[in-house]
Amino acid sequence: MRIDDDDDFPSVRRGPGCVTVVLLSALTSALVSAGTVVAMQRYGWERLLGGGAQHARAAAETARVRVPRFAGMAEAAARDLAKTLNLRVEVRSRRTAEAPAGSVLEQEPSPFTKVARGQTIEIVLSEGPPGAPVTVPDLLGKPIEVAQAALADAGLRVSRIDQTGRGSPGTVTGMVPRQGETAPTGSGVLLVISPRPDGGVAAAGGAPVAGAVDAGTGAAAPAGSVEVPNVVGTQVRNARTALTQAGLAVGRVREVYDENRGRLVVIRQTPAAHARVARGTRVELIVNQGD
Repeated sequence: MRIDDDDDFPSVRRGPGCVTVVLLSALTSALVSAGTVVAMQRYGWERLLGGGAQHARAAAETARVRVPRFAGMAEAAARDLAKTLNLRVEVRSRRTAEAPAGSVLEQEPSPFTKVARGQTIEIVLSEGPPGAPVTVPDLLGKPIEVAQAALADAGLRVSRIDQTGRGSPGTVTGMVPRQGETAPTGSGVLLVISPRPDGGVAAAGGAPVAGAVDAGTGAAAPAGSVEVPNVVGTQVRNARTALTQAGLAVGRVREVYDENRGRLVVIRQTPAAHARVARGTRVELIVNQGD
């Protein structure tokens, strides 16, 4: 190797050690470059692997949503908001003076909790102060099972059932108080019905109905009818599962307070247990609010 004064290494003088210096310098540069490449390759793989994990975490986070605050909202507004977030809603109701009638009183899970999209949110609607007068619904011509559910939904109950020979079998032909009148919440309504050919009628308070009948028509139940399971005494979530598995749907769920019952335990159901009803019939539940 020849090095002149006008070469690119003017600071290197001629002599026996100049070649050694240049070789060492070139070797050092090569080693540094190789180390840099290895480090960059390693860093690149780590970024690639780390980026995949980060992407997975980001995807999982996107599949979750923060639960909004439903308190004070009307039922329709709460359902609309939940729908926009891809959340499901189950509704219970309770007589209380803590919130205006028809507005959300409580919810579970609580606001701002992160949940998976598609999860069910339970909301409790206020039915207004206890003892507030309610309007008696029009039950004339309705099957007895439907009438019982309508009264429960209005915050009333069946006090007694009398029979008459007039009207379609199994339907309401008279009532006291009359439809459109007001009655205190929790008070009873006397129903007059036309007996069915099998002599079966639904007793006050949701006792079993004799004979196979369709809760939607009051007539003999079709071949595809199902038997209503007994969910009284079970937790409301278990009751929902049992009714769904039986091919039925859950209607309005109302809350009352009973210090002798567990929290969210079903106290009453309409139609009653063991009744034969059309598949898809809605079963109304009354559950204990508890502590």
